[in-house]
Amino acid sequence: MARLATSDPLKDGRNQLRRITLDFSPDALDKVTQLRRALDAKSSGDVIRKGLQLLDWYVTTKRQGHIVKIVKDGKEIEIELDL
Repeated sequence: MARLATSDPLKDGRNQLRRITLDFSPDALDKVTQLRRALDAKSSGDVIRKGLQLLDWYVTTKRQGHIVKIVKDGKEIEIELDL
């Protein structure tokens, strides 16, 4: 089973923080807030970094020719993101 790497480049010294500004619609900002609570993230930036990490994993996995699936109650569903 593939696992998403959980190392934080900001904590392991590979990178330094750089500030950026993002424009979010009210709905998108609400989603970030909901995810922050669900993930018990320390900041909205942590939520965005986790999202980028997940997207990077997905794109890399698909480019390597893998199929991404979820399984519930023995039923498999292939995951395709419209990127």
